[in-house]
Amino acid sequence: MLGATFVKYGPDKISRRWAGACGISLAGCAVITMLGTYMLSVRAGRLDKFFYDSFSPTVILMSMASFALLRNFGTALAERADRHPALIRRITYASELSYGVYLVHSLVIVILESGRLGFSVDPLRYPPIFAAPVIAIVVSVLSPMLTGLLRRVRILKWLVP
Repeated sequence: MLGATFVKYGPDKISRRWAGACGISLAGCAVITMLGTYMLSVRAGRLDKFFYDSFSPTVILMSMASFALLRNFGTALAERADRHPALIRRITYASELSYGVYLVHSLVIVILESGRLGFSVDPLRYPPIFAAPVIAIVVSVLSPMLTGLLRRVRILKWLVP
């Protein structure tokens, strides 16, 4: 919904000042989300996902800032499309996979944590400062690969439009 609203009513480009404000907002909210989650979790003695809720103020601000920055980047890139055709093709392919990646990334996480592959990637087994980035990278690599593979199988293509 937010993305569609930005496309319909938002500007194609934003000023450098606004881009900087969006970048600072994105980074600041990410830090607040991490520290807030840590502090609430330590206090509760278990993982507290308050700051990760879809309607958490930090998540909403990060979403808005991300959409504005990505829209600005996309517009700037489109203006220079003739200079970087290979890059445009890769970005277009990645954007075509994005909804499928969104749909399968949870499945990839569950499978990695389950141990069905002969090993388990449990984020609570290792220090989060190491586990979170490793899991994010692994899921960010495997999800597009799985989505691309599913899109090539005629019978399964409808699963990841």
